Amino acid sequence: MKQKFKIALFITSFFLTANVLLLCHFGIYSLGLKTDYVAVNTSGCIGVIYSDDQELLIKNPKSYSDEDGMSTIPRTITITNNCSVEDSVSLYLDVFDDSTIYDSKMKVNVNGDVGIDTTNLDKVSKFMGKDNILNTYKLINVKMDGFETKRLNLRMWLDYDETVSKDKNKFHFKYYVISDKENNRLTFAETIINNNKVVPDNGLVR
Repeated sequence: MKQKFKIALFITSFFLTANVLLLCHFGIYSLGLKTDYVAVNTSGCIGVIYSDDQELLIKNPKSYSDEDGMSTIPRTITITNNCSVEDSVSLYLDVFDDSTIYDSKMKVNVNGDVGIDTTNLDKVSKFMGKDNILNTYKLINVKMDGFETKRLNLRMWLDYDETVSKDKNKFHFKYYVISDKENNRLTFAETIINNNKVVPDNGLVR
């Protein structure tokens, strides 16, 4: 009787151990499949961590009221000044020329340690884009004290009063932070030229 009990106990222990090992293996495998996006960019004294992919193509977007838009999950940006001297950075947003939803239909909000109130994207400071970029928007400028860290939350959504048709239904953009000291994207001369250019109507939704 004792022998049978020992055999039964051994078999039970064997299967329990096997199941535990299998679950651990599956957990490690699942962890390997996890696709959370964290990008770290460092330029000079400024380090930036993006919680999500910086480039996003929105298709068939759902329209939201401002209240509902603010309840959506933000794209979080953490900025750190790794030096003792104060610095400043700017948050930019590029709209690609394959977008078919007009900028004026998109709402944008930045909050966190600093921010901007909800507004239509086309109301933000704008520069003429280059190559495959239609427009570049400077959303906000952030002053950074020495060794200071600040967090920004970026949200964008289609305005509640707007609709999009099936053939004009995508908004393609990219956002990024650049140290003002190292930003050579737009020189003073280029800014003057761009401010005098006429933005072409390339069939965007109005």
